[in-house]
Amino acid sequence: MAFDTVNVGTVANDGTGDTARAGMQKVNANFTKAVEGPATSVTADRLVVFDGTTGKLVKQDSKTAASLVEGPASATSGRIAVYNGTTGKLLQDGTKLEADVVTGPATATSGRIAVYNGGTGKILQDGTKLEADLVTGPASVTADRIALFDGTTGKLLKQDTKTAASLVEGPASVTTDRIAVFDGTTGKLLKQASVLVSDLLPLSGGTMTGAITTDKQIVTTVATLGTTGTLNIDMNASMLQTTGTLTGNITLTTSNRSAGETVTLRIVNGGTNRTITWPAGWKFVGTAPAAPETITANKVAIVTITAFGTADTDIVAAYAEQA
Repeated sequence: MAFDTVNVGTVANDGTGDTARAGMQKVNANFTKAVEGPATSVTADRLVVFDGTTGKLVKQDSKTAASLVEGPASATSGRIAVYNGTTGKLLQDGTKLEADVVTGPATATSGRIAVYNGGTGKILQDGTKLEADLVTGPASVTADRIALFDGTTGKLLKQDTKTAASLVEGPASVTTDRIAVFDGTTGKLLKQASVLVSDLLPLSGGTMTGAITTDKQIVTTVATLGTTGTLNIDMNASMLQTTGTLTGNITLTTSNRSAGETVTLRIVNGGTNRTITWPAGWKFVGTAPAAPETITANKVAIVTITAFGTADTDIVAAYAEQA
């Protein structure tokens, strides 16, 4: 509000100015418009702010003129102001409108991740996860590569050599423990089979029920025993076993006997007649060998044993020497 100016006329006492009364009324009115500064001295360049609510008293602020931020010469109405440069003292017209601002909640838990509240995209709420729960990705990746954990912290990711297109898609629903098989020829679709995991036999053994039909040989590896002394036939080992070329007399024993197991043992002799001592209790079919049996020099013999129980007395054997 501007001060009233007293009209003092053109020259002294020319009768064209304000009367004494009117002039003093203007003076009094001007006092009501005046603002009173602080009684004590002030610091240079400090900002002036109102002292109280009367609008008639001012005081110095703790801020200086250098603290003021300068705005642009012109701006678009409703635009958000952003800093211009790095001084923190210049503002410019931002590209976003006030309507683009996202509103946060009244209160939040420190360290929580902010999530959207509703579908407007303009309201945030306190999420349930902490910033510490976030997973850090690599500095750069190849598009469509699958992400894998890097290390054991569960907080670092790395890219795999596989792409998302390599993934296999499963069915909408399955029966627990059913085996998955490919659906079609793409190699990218799975379906459930009628067979359960519990129907499978482990590679290390197991029991099958029902007859087994095969149109090929069942090939087994050949286990090699020693050449002299006590030679043990492990019934749980290969169905085909052989001695080395004998260098001395041998005594046969068995281990891991179980009903239904069969082993064929080839006995290879060197240039000297050797004796073979059998386990007590074996039952030989056909012509029973001597106890001990002598194998002729440079001959090969075959003994086949079948267990019908867990003892040597449950074994039925057949022996024959090369003609």
